[in-house]
Amino acid sequence: MLQGHNVEARFDINELFFSRTDLRGVIEYGNEVFCRMSGYELSHMRGKPHNVIRHPDMPKCVFKLFWERLQSKLEVVAYVKNRARDGSFYWVLALVTHVENGYVSVRLKPSSQFFKIVQGLYSELLEIEKTEKISISHEKLFKALAQLGFPNYDAFMQKVLHEEMLSRSSQLKNRVKNRPHFFSRLPKMLISAYGDATGDGNKAVRLTGRVQRFETHFNSVQAAANRVLGFHRTLKVLSLNMACAAQVGGDSGRTLGVVSRKFRDWSEDIQRKFRELEGCLNRFDCTLKESIFSIYCSTLIFEMGEKFFEEIVDFPAADEELAATSHKILKEFYRFVIERFLKVESELQVIFKDYQIIHQILHDLFNVAVGMDVIRVNGRIEAAESNFKYRGFESYIESMEKLTIDLKVTLESLLVQSDSVIEVCQGVGTALIDARNQVFQLTGIASRYHIAVHPQPLATSMTGSKF
Repeated sequence: MLQGHNVEARFDINELFFSRTDLRGVIEYGNEVFCRMSGYELSHMRGKPHNVIRHPDMPKCVFKLFWERLQSKLEVVAYVKNRARDGSFYWVLALVTHVENGYVSVRLKPSSQFFKIVQGLYSELLEIEKTEKISISHEKLFKALAQLGFPNYDAFMQKVLHEEMLSRSSQLKNRVKNRPHFFSRLPKMLISAYGDATGDGNKAVRLTGRVQRFETHFNSVQAAANRVLGFHRTLKVLSLNMACAAQVGGDSGRTLGVVSRKFRDWSEDIQRKFRELEGCLNRFDCTLKESIFSIYCSTLIFEMGEKFFEEIVDFPAADEELAATSHKILKEFYRFVIERFLKVESELQVIFKDYQIIHQILHDLFNVAVGMDVIRVNGRIEAAESNFKYRGFESYIESMEKLTIDLKVTLESLLVQSDSVIEVCQGVGTALIDARNQVFQLTGIASRYHIAVHPQPLATSMTGSKF
């Protein structure tokens, strides 16, 4: 019996579910939660197009975006409203990625601030599609994202997945002490090999915590770097005012003129160094966001793999074909996680090299600040020795002193923050290796249950690399 389209189906924040399709979008498999949410038995779902659960409230332009990205070999993260067999609805945040000859979509319950924003946007897009072509609503979608501050859909996906994972993690933090009953049944030797499946013992959970600290430190560096550009502008204005005052002072203003020229040169040096710093930080920011996105994707799919592993052991497939399919999917999960971790490890090496360049630029800027301080002191001494009398001189000297002190303090803070970023970068690299090794340990446990999911072949391991 239909419940009606205004009834929301139960979907707990702790739950995840997935479905696997072929390249045409025909369902091949889904886990127990997927079947419960959709209201269909797996036997009924297999062989059906995935749009069997499509809700009429979903704008068509969103699915146009889905297929455009998937056919371009790109991943998709999007909010989707689905309709169950009984007419009830449920919202998900879906991560859709490529697997062999098909796609797998892993879904979580959305709960971040962006969820409410997107619900309103989808309503607008749906209204547009009642009278206009899909291309119009598609254009409106991207305009709306731009107004929210996202230059492209990749930027939106990165932010949304980040916020949803943080929101979910926050809501689950009081539940992590409750160890899943499945792991309590594993032989002690296997539990020891795997480690604690929840809380701080979970390498993937620890990894996301390190990533958050990584991002916090980097944001501090960016904010301080922007203040450096402010010093350049202030210094430029100050040097121009000093040059004008020197001309008014005639021969007696020669000392002020020399100081003003040196400060003008320092201003140009700061601007030049800032542009180098800005380029490194922008490149770093892009790589960092891609790495964070990869880590969250991996963490999500790793947890999905854990839950599916439990399901396979607790509820073995009814026939050999389904068993083989389920084992294949679990193997695809672990392959995705390990290969993505390897990719992030490589990106971290690039980040580390960039930060070494950034560190050198900061040292160069600090030397500029020291040079400014020396010129300021020498200017004061020369003015005293030449009996230079100009009532504005002292105010310029005081401004110079304040500027150089503030600049040195800011640069010292930047150097400390950049050291912290490098330290956290090293920690993330170590956590990545630990998390990857945990996946291998879990595949070893699976083999004890005659589930062959060892994700081979893989790219060359970077275990020995130094961050």
